[in-house]
Amino acid sequence: MTLILDDDYCELSWTQLREAMEHDETLRCQLMGDKGNVDELRHELRDERADLSDCLDTIAEDWTAIRWRLASIVLLERVPDLEEFRKVACRAMSDDLAAVTRLVELLEGVDEVERAYWKKLMVERGKAGCTKTITLPCGAVMEVVWCPATTDDEWKSISGGQDYFMMGSPVNEEGREDNETPHRVKLTKGYWLGKYEVTQAQWRSVMGANPSKNVGDDLPVENVSWEMCDEFCRRIGIKARFPSEAEWEYACRAGTSTAYCWGNALNGDKANCDGNYPCGTTVTGRYLGQTTGVGAYPPNAWGFYDMHGNVLEWCQDWIGDYGDDVTTDPTGPDSGPGRVLRGGSWYNSAKFCRSACRTFAGQRDRRKRYGFRLCFSADAI
Repeated sequence: MTLILDDDYCELSWTQLREAMEHDETLRCQLMGDKGNVDELRHELRDERADLSDCLDTIAEDWTAIRWRLASIVLLERVPDLEEFRKVACRAMSDDLAAVTRLVELLEGVDEVERAYWKKLMVERGKAGCTKTITLPCGAVMEVVWCPATTDDEWKSISGGQDYFMMGSPVNEEGREDNETPHRVKLTKGYWLGKYEVTQAQWRSVMGANPSKNVGDDLPVENVSWEMCDEFCRRIGIKARFPSEAEWEYACRAGTSTAYCWGNALNGDKANCDGNYPCGTTVTGRYLGQTTGVGAYPPNAWGFYDMHGNVLEWCQDWIGDYGDDVTTDPTGPDSGPGRVLRGGSWYNSAKFCRSACRTFAGQRDRRKRYGFRLCFSADAI
């Protein structure tokens, strides 16, 4: 007989689930792998009953893993083919990298082949970024991308075991400035960062009036000061904030060490800048003279759009000199002549759009090339 696990069970707490198992033989059999289509799942994973029972015992207080196991059974009922199941499961877990990570841990010593598959997926998701769609209190919808801590295994899988990333630029990088001293940075907490720059539609839904010079719902909001953007964050009220300068560059690089996330040359072909003044090449390119809609150019390896060009992006930090030692979770100096702006813009030559390039402005300054993107701590959304 085919057993169908009710989707409602996926919403239970662990205590409720345990009580349900005590009174529901069908549920208990499905979870423990005795009957029904969970046999097919166990067969494909090559789990033995004892191993699965041991896994469940070790995760009694880990609801993420329990919920994934429940969801997997539900999905397998609908999609019996393992390859198709993997695809559906990937989509189901697209906003929960922790579930994939936990699944990898669960499969250790149980099935190394299947564990290797999901570990590879975890690494790929770490590189590409795990995307979540959130609805802001004002009703606006925004996509954010997960950036793992450099101390997490997912980053170490990308960096070859390093627990830091290199911030700044090497001395031989074309277009570099003296304030880009290369140094190691450790980030001990993962965070969510806007997939796109904040759009005018999103800004208007929170603030009302649109200050932008080049008007369009899908264009990035611009002509905004740091203080205006800070007020936008406060009005949202869910711990929205600017990224630190280190968080911004980490997300921009997405595991790369080149001048741009795709390599060492830009002439307006891969980002919206003044292509009349290229960097890393003598070939000139386009100059559009204005902003473009967010996402008009290809994303970086983690799925972020327009980290190079379009609008300069405000960061939390006051501008200041880097040190040359390892720094952990840097937030910049306590004060300074202005707030950091990163990424370059449609107005700037290509060298000012490099991953390491830094500039700043007074926190009340407004220009039609200044914009921002939102950042959220891991527990904020």
